[in-house]
Amino acid sequence: MVVTMVVESKGNGVVRSNSTARDRGYNMTQHYLFPRTHREYQRQVLQARAWERATRQALENCGPILSGHILDVGCGCGGAMPLLAERVGAHGCVTGLDIDGEAIATARTTTTSSHSAANKFVQADISQRVNLDVDGFDLVFARMVLLHTHRPVEILPRLWEWVRPGGSLLIMDYDLTSSSSFPQHTVIERALRFSIDTFRRGGLDVEIGSRMPALFVEAGLPAPDGCDITSMILPAGPSVNILRESLFSLRAPILRLRLTDAATLDRTDEELAVAADSQVHVRWPDMVATWKRKPI
Repeated sequence: MVVTMVVESKGNGVVRSNSTARDRGYNMTQHYLFPRTHREYQRQVLQARAWERATRQALENCGPILSGHILDVGCGCGGAMPLLAERVGAHGCVTGLDIDGEAIATARTTTTSSHSAANKFVQADISQRVNLDVDGFDLVFARMVLLHTHRPVEILPRLWEWVRPGGSLLIMDYDLTSSSSFPQHTVIERALRFSIDTFRRGGLDVEIGSRMPALFVEAGLPAPDGCDITSMILPAGPSVNILRESLFSLRAPILRLRLTDAATLDRTDEELAVAADSQVHVRWPDMVATWKRKPI
């Protein structure tokens, strides 16, 4: 299969690139668990908002942006792009890269009026070789991306190659195993288990955030400059809302993997709706930020 890059620039329509990458037997489309639907995109936007504070802090940890060019890998609907635009200012440029053309279309709409930096979008599969036709980026950023890949140690060197000397690579990803309810709520715990088991049975690393420093080294990158963990505990209401949407999006793989049956999923959703009004608090997955600046 040949993957063709599509570059979209704010206000300039669509430009098709001649760059291609050949499939070597693996691509993200085959293994991504979530559907590409409007409802799922809405869930991603809500999730992105929840992690804005942690993302701002991680960006601060990476230091200043030298010449104002950032690559957002796995940009999805553009949830992080306004925060990245804050780092480059009105004269900078944020390039979003994603395999999903519909998500890119959504990102173009939602980011056009949100900041003054220029936006560019590239549709491509990061599990393939992608030629971005640039000398490098001041920051290569990937949030909740490597969790969805089976070969992160092959992807990390590609991301590192895109960092120009003096720039930084910043990876933010989940450790799903930290999720829990306090006091423990039977239905919430069941729903969390369904979610985590879907990733685990799908062959994905549910602790990838915590293992990221080791993955840097395993992939041949220099040891990270830093690694921070953000934990978030929120009331049942907003937590259950995201959890219900996650289970809705994961319904097909949950049933395909035979983790439970449709009737149990339906009953769990009904019980979660009731649990949203409970006095329980929920610890979300830990968000782990790992970063490295490339020597000049």
